[in-house]
Amino acid sequence: MRNHFDLGLHIGDLDHKKLTCLDLGCGPYGSVVAAQMCDYPWKELTSVDGHKESIAEAKEKKFKAKKHKFIVGDVRKFTGKFDVIVSFDVLEHMTKEDGHKWIKRLEERAKKKLVLLFPVEPADFHRKNTWDNPLQDHLSHWKIHELKQLGFETTEYFGTHMEEKPDGSTVSFGCLWATKSF
Repeated sequence: MRNHFDLGLHIGDLDHKKLTCLDLGCGPYGSVVAAQMCDYPWKELTSVDGHKESIAEAKEKKFKAKKHKFIVGDVRKFTGKFDVIVSFDVLEHMTKEDGHKWIKRLEERAKKKLVLLFPVEPADFHRKNTWDNPLQDHLSHWKIHELKQLGFETTEYFGTHMEEKPDGSTVSFGCLWATKSF
């Protein structure tokens, strides 16, 4: 059954065996979406994350990619061009200004497809100082119209996340897939 976290709905019917893929902010491949990357038989998969512990944990997973590189580094400073670039739950960790610059860089570096996924949180909800990893702090909110203005195809799902606020109350919010083909 396909659902809102089904990567295949957004990555499309590409011939993965012939394509290179860059996964920016890969984390330990523990989320429902990120774990699906393990099952794609990429010609080459490059996984980048700024948190060395996440990369160490990711290296223990089994991947179907023919060749796989792991890099501990800043997701904004990658080099090279890739057939497909994916990034799940990263954009909200940048300021709006850095996010716009990063998206432009992604567009310049993706040869066939760019796939982004991020939460659509209420403007008054900021997840900060809740993890051991300071790279996890949320620094910006993004809305569907902002990505549409940048030429992305978008799909928004509502009610996909439930989080606790510092005051103990809960907030429900959704996620947004943004894709662009080249």
